[in-house]
Amino acid sequence: MLTITRPVLVKVRVTDSYKRALVQELQQSAGKLELEIQQLDFQAKKLLEIAKKNPAGAEAARVQLEQEKHRRLDLEQSFWIE
Repeated sequence: MLTITRPVLVKVRVTDSYKRALVQELQQSAGKLELEIQQLDFQAKKLLEIAKKNPAGAEAARVQLEQEKHRRLDLEQSFWIE
């Protein structure tokens, strides 16, 4: 194992196979984010059902879920902007 203690510039030959691999990796990451966002939506719906029965701590949990969802959406947007 090699440990580098200074910043190093890494050069890559951008071949067609490298481009395909990079695009595939980005698409997989975006797909994972989309699944996480869908799961957060599902959890939010479940939380609404629980809130109807016990509204005590549901609001704080809902706010936290919404914050996490927005964070993931922002991250997803950054994939396609850069």
